[in-house]
Amino acid sequence: MNVITTWRKAYYIILCLVFAPLSADEASYVKGTPETKDLVKDVVNEHNLTTMPVRQKPPFPGGREVELLRSLLDAPPERLKILKKTIERVELMSPQKKKEIKKRLRQLKESPPHIRAHELGRLKRRQMQLNNYWQGMSPKDRQNEIKAFRALSLVERESYFKSVIKNKKGT
Repeated sequence: MNVITTWRKAYYIILCLVFAPLSADEASYVKGTPETKDLVKDVVNEHNLTTMPVRQKPPFPGGREVELLRSLLDAPPERLKILKKTIERVELMSPQKKKEIKKRLRQLKESPPHIRAHELGRLKRRQMQLNNYWQGMSPKDRQNEIKAFRALSLVERESYFKSVIKNKKGT
């Protein structure tokens, strides 16, 4: 697997965790239902997780930096803009917020494959729903709404998401 693919996955996971926090009932243990097992198969087939290499030691000192630079040079401009915004948001995060996100990433990494696939699918659906909601706004309103959303706490984001879903069903 190349470095760009790894960056995309890491970026997607970070985006999902930042924008779509777990509610108390969603954070509870998810049993391996046939639906989630099929989702695991889809994820494994789509991303070929069976052949993912274990973290390899770089071939020489500074090898990771060279690979990172190479992946950035290969990235399209819109991808670089997204990465830049993500880096800026991470820089502005409080140490507590960073700690929370690290904890959630660790929990996701340590969870069984069927739970991981279920959570990633759920986060992807939530992100798509939020994006669809925001795309229905004027550019100025969208910008203000996203800025306000990013300033919310995890609990407030959960309430925000529920209100978005209610409004969508109500229209």
